[in-house]
Amino acid sequence: KQANLPANVAALEKVQPEQWGSENVSFFVGSTWIPTEHYAEFLTHLTKGTDIKVQFYAKTNSWNVTGQVDRNSDWNTNRRGVIDIFDKMLNSASQNVYDEPMQKGDPRILNVAETEAIAAKAKEIKDEFQDWLFADSTRRAELVQIFNEKFNTRVNRQNNGGHLKLYGKTPLITLRRHQMNAVWRGILDNSVLYDHAVGAGKTFVAIARAMERRRMGLSKKPTFVVPKAGDLSAGDAQ
Repeated sequence: KQANLPANVAALEKVQPEQWGSENVSFFVGSTWIPTEHYAEFLTHLTKGTDIKVQFYAKTNSWNVTGQVDRNSDWNTNRRGVIDIFDKMLNSASQNVYDEPMQKGDPRILNVAETEAIAAKAKEIKDEFQDWLFADSTRRAELVQIFNEKFNTRVNRQNNGGHLKLYGKTPLITLRRHQMNAVWRGILDNSVLYDHAVGAGKTFVAIARAMERRRMGLSKKPTFVVPKAGDLSAGDAQ
């Protein structure tokens, strides 16, 4: 639009993918496309803590969470505070708790009870986050827009072979629309898989593709390799 090319803008808008709604948005604790301020806002809302900050470092793909939360908060466990729990959730880090061994040099001992308690608390936090994130309409609209801009950027190419003439083809055979489209795709792509049902006309498509690519100079010596049981039908088609 800034370049004052209305025809180009109209053509691009015509093929833009349809905008996704919130029901199409997928996320989890640690999704890097969610702005860090929303994670901080959530943790503040959840814990009533102060000075909570969430930072993301793109170069190391890591998170850091800081802040002050009441030590008696229900979101803490006996061995780990909610700030540390949420930090590990963002970083997809292990939540295991270990006890020091009785004798020096022995391996640490996994504290199963405390580890399970933290895992249960982390699940509660995750459930709260999923309920909270889209509860506010303004925040939901912002996140849906971000998600569309980052991920809803591709459309499947539509191969329209309606313009093909197939010079030299016998007039006794008329290829259907899906066959012409398949031929055109085979001309555009060096490798293609025609996973059509039996009787859909794959053999004629393969022959037409080979002849057109040869006529266009895209293939020098097309070769058909078929199973022994199928060589009769392929020969009849030729």
